[in-house]
Amino acid sequence: MKAGYQAFGADITPYSVGLVKAEKGFVVPLASDPSYQESIVSICRENEIKLLVPGSEPELFELTKNVADLESQGILVIANEHALIKNCRDKWHMFLMFKEKGVPCPESALPEDYEQFKGRHGFPILLKQRTGSGSRNLFIARNEQDYAFYSKRLKEEKIPFILQEYIGKGEDEYTVGVVCRKDKSVVGSITVHRLLSGLSSKQKTSVGGATVEISTGISQGVIEDNQTIQTQCEDYAKKLGVTGPANFQGRLVNGLFVVFELNPRFSGTTPFRAGVGFNDPDLVIRDRLGEEVKKPKFNTGIIVLRSLENVFIPPEKINKIKVIPSEST
Repeated sequence: MKAGYQAFGADITPYSVGLVKAEKGFVVPLASDPSYQESIVSICRENEIKLLVPGSEPELFELTKNVADLESQGILVIANEHALIKNCRDKWHMFLMFKEKGVPCPESALPEDYEQFKGRHGFPILLKQRTGSGSRNLFIARNEQDYAFYSKRLKEEKIPFILQEYIGKGEDEYTVGVVCRKDKSVVGSITVHRLLSGLSSKQKTSVGGATVEISTGISQGVIEDNQTIQTQCEDYAKKLGVTGPANFQGRLVNGLFVVFELNPRFSGTTPFRAGVGFNDPDLVIRDRLGEEVKKPKFNTGIIVLRSLENVFIPPEKINKIKVIPSEST
């Protein structure tokens, strides 16, 4: 790799493109398995791996619980502090954190406060699963009938959810990446002006003659160095105590960037940013290693689109992937 890293990968299935492209791939137990952390530690020991970059939310949550223990074994975890990650796992806790820290966000409520919330904000109302990512179980209720249908479905499936005010326009939606140092100072930021079409469009409808739309977890868009938005997001990152990567999702409403969600990890737009010269993982890693890092120059105006890719893999490559057994097998 250009940056001088050797990249190893781990996943819960051998049928993962990342494991084939990595220097070496491993199949590990679920993050919730009691043997998960030990499996990761054994891989790091056997392969002299010094840096650990959690990818998914469950892994991020588990590994940041035990940062001191891992670092005592010579393994540096490249992630934000556990308290921030914990708050961002639950969208209700995230909303309360935003309100406490002064980060502009849509008004939200729990289902038991539906009547009061509806009375204040009217329709449309968003129903959002409290945990998870990728816009799973995210719905627009245009009226009472929609709300009854979606809320019943979520309750029957025992999926906790929140209500959220619908704000702004789809054309004003952005994803903003902010990188902070370990000391919580900001390295820099970058904006993707989202295109809500194709893979990025989840639901589009009309309420009272106005277009209402929500996006999927798959970002596409135009790379920008938008100082109006980025200055605000950098301020939010400082208020929230970010010590690594942060991905703010929101809309610009009358000059104010209103945040739907914060992903305190390397997100799906990380490859976009690296591709135009803003390499989040490299910046955070070098800061953790004690190097001086500054905001890099990056290309703007580039349109980044997503697609599915067909990858043809000989079976012997899959068979070479080492499987670390879990305690439950």
